[in-house]
Amino acid sequence: MEDIFNKFPNLQILKLRIKQLWDCSAEEICFPRLDVLNELEELRLHISWDSFNEYIHGFPLSLKKILGSKSRGRHAEAISCKLLRRLPSLQKLCLEYTIIPGGKEWNKEELTF
Repeated sequence: MEDIFNKFPNLQILKLRIKQLWDCSAEEICFPRLDVLNELEELRLHISWDSFNEYIHGFPLSLKKILGSKSRGRHAEAISCKLLRRLPSLQKLCLEYTIIPGGKEWNKEELTF
């Protein structure tokens, strides 16, 4: 899939819907690396598996807005913290249908970087 993204280096908005791959071994690409999209500013994701936080390392540093929806949401706090630390240009992070661990409210003032 990265080969496709290489053909559109100036892409600014991308919408992805990714379903879980049942056999997602080391040889399989479970989530495409998006860091080849140097101009990408907005990413809209619909993810249907819980291990999504393992794949956020490949997001481009140019991202300003991420709108995420998980059909089986978990680990919102961990994902949010990793994204905020990794993406210096990020201005908006919206995670829909996610569960905050322990059912408590997420206090963004308590985050440390």
